[in-house]
Amino acid sequence: MQIKVLEEEFPYTPPIERSKGVHLSDIIEDIAQELFGGKGKCELPSDEVKLHWEKGFVWEETLSHGFGDRLAARPGEIVCDGVATSPDGVGVDEDGIVVEEYKCTTMSSSKTPDGIWKWRTQAAAYCYVLGATRAVFRVFYLCGDYKGSGPVYKVFQLDWSQQEIDENWGMLVAHVKKKGWV
Repeated sequence: MQIKVLEEEFPYTPPIERSKGVHLSDIIEDIAQELFGGKGKCELPSDEVKLHWEKGFVWEETLSHGFGDRLAARPGEIVCDGVATSPDGVGVDEDGIVVEEYKCTTMSSSKTPDGIWKWRTQAAAYCYVLGATRAVFRVFYLCGDYKGSGPVYKVFQLDWSQQEIDENWGMLVAHVKKKGWV
């Protein structure tokens, strides 16, 4: 038997073509840069960045197809106040509409969605757009707790008051106006 390593670029394909205009992820990334600093969003992503994005896209698609209409439906792009949003899923429980967020990460499983500003802000924005106050995060921690646990899957429910949802959306829209994006 013989083995040969083939030179091939990763066949990365962005999930769907985004519409023109302001997107929630761009707003959140820009605010995060102002609040926390850092390198920022990659204009031309490296192969490593593309692989990280791809694992997230695959996780979203897997859960969307696996859950089908049992737990949540994938609503597609929704524009509100000129901001394009793309929730992973929307479902219903005994209290009403529920936003579904699917995350695949190399962060430690000790990190929860309430402590991750970008995740929390994104889900609260989806709640505003969908008329909800609850989000369920289905998180696949690829590296578990980094203490030998192996991969870990956890589900979290976050509930906000309507005032918190409204304030979050107001902050995002105010940032768009401040930047002159609309």
